[in-house]
Amino acid sequence: MIIPGLFALASLTILVAAPPGPRPSTPPPAPPRTVISAPPDEDRSPAAAAFIDAYGRAHAARDVHAFEKLVEWTDVTPSMRQALLRSFEADLSQPIQSIYVTPVDPQEVYSFTLHSVTYRPNLEPIRVLNIWFEMPDGGAQRTSYVVGRATDLSYRIAAAAPVP
Repeated sequence: MIIPGLFALASLTILVAAPPGPRPSTPPPAPPRTVISAPPDEDRSPAAAAFIDAYGRAHAARDVHAFEKLVEWTDVTPSMRQALLRSFEADLSQPIQSIYVTPVDPQEVYSFTLHSVTYRPNLEPIRVLNIWFEMPDGGAQRTSYVVGRATDLSYRIAAAAPVP
């Protein structure tokens, strides 16, 4: 599911002196961390490994242009393109905990209608890229992208395109 954009986040560091008096001897415990493992049906093919590596490098470098190269843009409207890019940009603020590729669910419907226009993936869905991000509270949040094969047989994120 595409999670349409959050916005660029800015951070500000403020240094504050500790109040006078005794300091606690031990810091408070960290919240429990959710650990996500790849499922048994994970795609461990060389194509999946290369795709995961390319996504991970784009995320680590915060490189939107590298991300764009992972997407099949054929027939994608400007508004859908921007929504997909906003989704990627929103995820840049969170560290990746786990990333893997799985087969598509044969029962899943990958089309939707928005403002009387029906959209479907512009590549035949064959896989799903699952990215789990570490959240500040110790939990995890997932973003997933439908994946198909490009004409060069490499994996690409299938973007939503209007049905003619």
